[in-house]
Amino acid sequence: MWWLLAAVSHFSMIGFAVDSRNPDTFANDLIKYAETCEPISLQGEHRICVISDKSGAEIWVGLDAKPPNQFEAQTFNPALRGKGRTRIIVDSDVSSAEWKPLEITVQAQFAEAKTPLIFELADPREASAFVPKAKLEVDLTGFADEVEIFDSETAYYESQRSKEVRFASNHFIPSGMFKESEADKTPTPHALFAGTILDSELRQNDRGKAQYWWVLVRIYDGAVINVVADPSMVKSRPPKGGILSASVWLSGRIVRP
Repeated sequence: MWWLLAAVSHFSMIGFAVDSRNPDTFANDLIKYAETCEPISLQGEHRICVISDKSGAEIWVGLDAKPPNQFEAQTFNPALRGKGRTRIIVDSDVSSAEWKPLEITVQAQFAEAKTPLIFELADPREASAFVPKAKLEVDLTGFADEVEIFDSETAYYESQRSKEVRFASNHFIPSGMFKESEADKTPTPHALFAGTILDSELRQNDRGKAQYWWVLVRIYDGAVINVVADPSMVKSRPPKGGILSASVWLSGRIVRP
């Protein structure tokens, strides 16, 4: 499930201008987008539709059929068609039963390092490909709930000098797997990581009428992922060769030839 942070949301992180300060106006803004897309069959009475922009930004809307011949929006999920390239081995489907098949969450491993990661599928129609032990290449995007940018690796390590626990400049922690209580056993697609900035761009979402930052980052196990952020979170262009450290919600899709 996407996340909301005060005046910033995961939708504003890809340039869809929504008023997230009030739950009612926030919902109304999203519904306006949903009204512009055509339902696509998913499973049984479930449908999905996608609002997409040439910048790569998307909103996937999950719909349930309501008679007569109407559909009711149930879920809204942001996504991005980016340049991420991460090789994985699938472990299992760890989706919340409440939201299937509209939202699918996958647990996998980095192909070489065998470290776990969890992400939500941008397109739930791809669920059948994510079977246990499947080896896939995915385009991952991290929606930055928190982000820090450093001009160099030296500056990154200098920022940790006084800290008792220090992190490598290419670390990855699947934070969504760590729960505060035994009752809460459903993992979430959240992670903490740092990596080297390969490219960055302030993009314009013409469909959403707003801008957003896109950053391409090489992280743990050589994985290359997209990171997106609201312009209020990043004040200047992230420099190539610098280090990006972030807390993110992860969305992913299969890389097509």
